[in-house]
Amino acid sequence: VGAALDAAAPREIDMAANAVVWRLTIVPQAASGQANIYGRDVTDWHDTAKALAASEARYQRLIDDAVLGVFRTTVDGRILSANPATARLFGYDTPGELIDHIGHDAALGFAAPQRRQEIMQRLTDGDGLLNFENTYLRKDGTTFIGNLHARLGTDETGEGIIEGVIEDITERKQV
Repeated sequence: VGAALDAAAPREIDMAANAVVWRLTIVPQAASGQANIYGRDVTDWHDTAKALAASEARYQRLIDDAVLGVFRTTVDGRILSANPATARLFGYDTPGELIDHIGHDAALGFAAPQRRQEIMQRLTDGDGLLNFENTYLRKDGTTFIGNLHARLGTDETGEGIIEGVIEDITERKQV
């Protein structure tokens, strides 16, 4: 209450009491030096937010622990996100390092960079889904054969994106 009075501005705080979460709005009354306090039960909202955060954490663990490379790029080739397996496939220690080195142009991860344009053409000409075998380039200059599973979609703002999975099939192809 004191902080709201000192700031002369309303403040909100959440407070738990007997398994109910209350959102209290403290509204200072400058003329009297007192405050009005209004409360509402936000238990359902609070529980939903906790469940959502737990679900997001489980999903993120699933992606981070996947053995396949999982990525998201813009249509023009900027890497938006990649999991640790994607970084390892391309010879980088972390997804951050991968994005720092080739994140501005995903085609730099292709042994033949023009192949990315072919992938884009096939994605846009087809139904937006693609399975594509390609040779990719690692940080150290070595290559691997990968099977790409990708889809053309949109992000939360309606911007075109590509989401996909890359599987290293080099050993399978050499047999």
